[in-house]
Amino acid sequence: MAERETASRGLALRLRREEINLKALKRIAAILLGMLLLIVLAFIGGIAFLYYTTDSSVVPAPAVRAAERELLPDSYSWNQPLMQGLTFKEFQQPYANQCVELGELDALPLELPSREYASRITVTFGEQQSLFEGSAQEYQGFRYQEPGRYQVDVELSLPEKKEQGWGSFHYRAAFTLPEPPPPPEPELLQSARQVAQGDALALLLRNAPEGAVPTAETEVCKVTFARRGADWIAYVPVSYLREPGDCTVSVTCGEDFSQQVEFQVTEGDFEVQNLTIDVSDPVISEANSPAAYQQYRDAIYPLYETADPEIYWDGPFIEPLDSYRISTTYGIKRYTNGGATPSRHAGTDMAAGTGTPVKAPGAGRVVFAQYLLNTGNTVAIEHGAGMKTFYFHMNSLEVAEGDLVRQGQQIGTVGTTGYSTGPHLHFELRVANQAVDPFLMIRGEGGFFALDGEASTGQ
Repeated sequence: MAERETASRGLALRLRREEINLKALKRIAAILLGMLLLIVLAFIGGIAFLYYTTDSSVVPAPAVRAAERELLPDSYSWNQPLMQGLTFKEFQQPYANQCVELGELDALPLELPSREYASRITVTFGEQQSLFEGSAQEYQGFRYQEPGRYQVDVELSLPEKKEQGWGSFHYRAAFTLPEPPPPPEPELLQSARQVAQGDALALLLRNAPEGAVPTAETEVCKVTFARRGADWIAYVPVSYLREPGDCTVSVTCGEDFSQQVEFQVTEGDFEVQNLTIDVSDPVISEANSPAAYQQYRDAIYPLYETADPEIYWDGPFIEPLDSYRISTTYGIKRYTNGGATPSRHAGTDMAAGTGTPVKAPGAGRVVFAQYLLNTGNTVAIEHGAGMKTFYFHMNSLEVAEGDLVRQGQQIGTVGTTGYSTGPHLHFELRVANQAVDPFLMIRGEGGFFALDGEASTGQ
C-alpha cells in the first residue's frame, strides 16, 4: 500500500516537472517568435522608411549639351536600387512635350555623356519628316542642308545594373536652319584713274560667280585674269609707245556681270641716248641682220600670247644682279650711229662682269631658254597672268624650259652674246606684248602693287 502511494507521488511529481518545462519552452518560443517578429517588422519598416524617404534627387542627370546649351530631360524612367539591390524604387517623369528652342543655327553639335549610355538620336524636319535615326557616332556624319525647322530627339539608356540603377532619359530640342544669304555682288576695282607710260593698271574682281572666269577686252593688248587668293586679278600694261589719252577696258564674268573701266594714259619721262656700234664686226653684223630679227620674232612673239592662270610671285622682286651699273634705262630714246630716227629700249641694261650670277627676281615658270642670234643666251620667265621677264646676252644658261624657279634662284650668268657691245644683262618686263618698266617691280611701286591690300588670301 505504501509502495503504491510512493509511486503515485513520483509520477505526479514528474508530470508536474514536465508541465513546468513545457510552459518554459512555450515562454521561450513566444519570446523568440516575438523577437523574430520585431526583427521582421523592423526590416520591413526600414525598407518602408528607405523607400518613402528616397526621392527623385537620386536620379542621375546625364549631361547633354546642344550648341553649347545644356538640356534637361524632357522625360525619364529610372529604377533606383534599395538595400543593396534587394528591391528598387521606380521614378518616372512622363513626356511633357517640352522642346528647347535654340533659334537659328547652321548645324546642331551635340555633346553626350560617357559611352556607358547607349544613345539613339532622331532628326525630323518640318511636319515630322524623318531624316535621320541612329547612334551618336553615326550622327557625326549627318549634315543639315535644307533651310527650315528641325527637331532633334536624344534618348540615352543605361542597361540594367541592380546595384547601380538603370533607366532611360529623353531630351528634345529644335532649331531653324536659315536661308543662306545671297552671294555677294561682283565688285571690280581698278588701281588708278591715270596711268603713266611704263606703268600698268591693275584690275581686281571680287565675288566672281561660281565657276565663271572673267575676261577683258581692250585696244591696248591681250589682258588675262588669274587667280589671286579668292579673287581674280589682271594687269593692263601701258608701254612707252602708248599715246597719252583715254583708254577703256571691258570686263565680263559669266552671264550677268559686265563692266567698263576707263583710265587715262599720261606721258612718261624718258632719257635720250646716242650709241655707236661697230657694225663691221661680223658677230655684230650677224646679230643685227634681218635673219636674226626674224628668228627673234619667230621664237619670242608667240610667248606674248600665252599666260598662266595663276600668280606665282608675291611681293616686290629682287634685283637680278648683286652688283651692276645701269648703262641704259627703260624706254630711253636711243640714236644709233647718228641715225635720225631713234629706237626705244624695252628694258634696262645692267652692266656687270662676265660670269656674274643672274638670279630670278621673282618666282615663275621658265617658258624659254635658248640661244638666239640677236639676244644671245636668252631666258623668259612667266610670273602669272601674262607677266613675263626676259634676260638677254647671257654668257651661260642655268635653267631649261618648263622649270619652276623660286625667287633668288640662279638662271644664268652675265655675258655679251648676240647684239651686244660689252658684258651686261638686258632685263625686260612685259605684260602680253607691252614692255613696262621692270624696276617698278623691284621698287614695289605702280599698278602691280596698288591693289595688294584689297586682294583676298582665302581659297
